[in-house]
Amino acid sequence: MGTALISSFISGAIAIISIAISTYNQNRINKLNESLDVRRKHQYYIEPLIRSASDLQSRIYNILELGFIEEFYHNGNKRQQDYVINNTVFLFSQFFAWTEAARIDIQYLSLEKNKKMREFKN
Repeated sequence: MGTALISSFISGAIAIISIAISTYNQNRINKLNESLDVRRKHQYYIEPLIRSASDLQSRIYNILELGFIEEFYHNGNKRQQDYVINNTVFLFSQFFAWTEAARIDIQYLSLEKNKKMREFKN
């Protein structure tokens, strides 16, 4: 009877340790998955945002330093004038659109985390 009792205590202790280890590992896996999800979201927005910022920076540099407006708008034909206006507006719009999309998504992620925290507290 003593041996059976000791073996059942040992089995119970091993089961509790096993549960603790598996819970700990599952929490780590969940944190890693969440971190990867955030990284994917950043990667989704970071490349187009950087590209749009670079294109806009290049256009602003061309306007301020290289006389882009003077050469293609004031001295250009109708097609070149339309291109200068339309493409410059597009570059600004593209930058602001990617900036806003990233801001909204980050805000959504924050709200989602806050909602999970509120559910956890309740």
